[in-house]
Amino acid sequence: MTDDLAARLRATRDAYEARETDARPDDAELAALYRDVRRHRMLRSVRSVGVAAATVAAVASVGWYGLNVAPDVHPAGTPTPTGTATPTPGPTATPSTTPSATPVRTPVEHAGMPTTWALDETVLASVGPGWTLATYVPSTPHLSTPYRVVLSSPDGELYDVSELPEDVVVTFLAWGGGTTAAVATSEGRATYDLRTGELTPDPRGLPADARVHDARGGAELWLTSDGSPWVVPATGPARPVPGGTWEVTGLAGLSPDATRAVAGSVVVDLGTGRTTSVAPAGLDCTTLGWADAATVALLCTDPVEVDPGDFQPYLLRDPASRPRYVLAAADGSSGPQVRELRTGDLVPSRVRALRSGALAVAGSPLASDPISCATTTELRRSDTVEQLVGDRSTDLRWATVTDVFGDVVHVRLDAACEGSGPVELAVVDTVTGTTTLLPRGEGNDQMMVPGSAVTRTG
Repeated sequence: MTDDLAARLRATRDAYEARETDARPDDAELAALYRDVRRHRMLRSVRSVGVAAATVAAVASVGWYGLNVAPDVHPAGTPTPTGTATPTPGPTATPSTTPSATPVRTPVEHAGMPTTWALDETVLASVGPGWTLATYVPSTPHLSTPYRVVLSSPDGELYDVSELPEDVVVTFLAWGGGTTAAVATSEGRATYDLRTGELTPDPRGLPADARVHDARGGAELWLTSDGSPWVVPATGPARPVPGGTWEVTGLAGLSPDATRAVAGSVVVDLGTGRTTSVAPAGLDCTTLGWADAATVALLCTDPVEVDPGDFQPYLLRDPASRPRYVLAAADGSSGPQVRELRTGDLVPSRVRALRSGALAVAGSPLASDPISCATTTELRRSDTVEQLVGDRSTDLRWATVTDVFGDVVHVRLDAACEGSGPVELAVVDTVTGTTTLLPRGEGNDQMMVPGSAVTRTG
């Protein structure tokens, strides 16, 4: 019984071993199996690399379109394949576009001038509202340095336009931001070319001896040597103003709409020649400017022992003369509004109307001493008064309003009340509240300073 059981167990073992031997692969089969395993592992690795590269490309695209600051994308590393299989490369990230380089500016050096840059077509093409065209002139009369013309950007960069011919003095009349400007010279009216620096006579029919007195609202006011007034409109030929000659003893200024002019304290209708006296009776008055298109601003005092031809609003010789600020209707249709000034009040020397209806005013506070020159400039709106120019160089004590273009005010800052010395020009945009400074030049002996200027407005 025992021997039979043992025999059956041996038979079962031998049969199992025989089946295992038949199922065992030989050496060639094992080598093939190992190659298949390695190939599948390698292909799985390549597929993972392709997915990673696609993910990098997507992130790079989001960075460029969203923030424009995507970092450089380095290509994903490619594994060295084992065996004969060739991996399929994954997507390649597209490199970001290189931003265009900042234009290179070329500095221009001229004796006595502040830092300026060369003018090119790119700069000319970028000119728009807020740009100022200006001359730079010698700070002292004995200098024979020719005038220079510059363009000032709204952020204060100065571009050198040209040097004017020796002994040529230019006053800008009108400029629309293009490559030409209307100017007045000692020879008469002309056109100035910003590209070439050339001056071309453009009298528009004016008499040869006519000299400009004001430009406003697209029109110009000229007077001949005998006092005959002429108007140059924005387009078309010059025409004489009816009514004969003027005796100009004060400001000859155009109204904001260029339909009237005031000379002394007399308003002239430029279409008809009709005159209207606007000074209150019994007072000595000097015109300050236009408060609006229909109202003249004047400074009046009790009669003083001064030649009326010498009396100037910024030269108040007698503080006890009871100065008054007067607003008078240009057509005389109503009585003047008179306000007597008290100690501490601003004695105005110049008034200019802005497009918004606000007033730019220059003057000095009334005190016990005579006033020499204007020290303060103000922006007066219907319910507020604020300084036009705040902080400035301590040596530029004097300040006055020289011109207005739309809602832009030019404020001249002087080191000298009368005579020569350092000068700077503040271009104040009363809408945006920004100020652009045209600075004085370098040195003392050869210093160049801002002169005539015109600002392009929107």
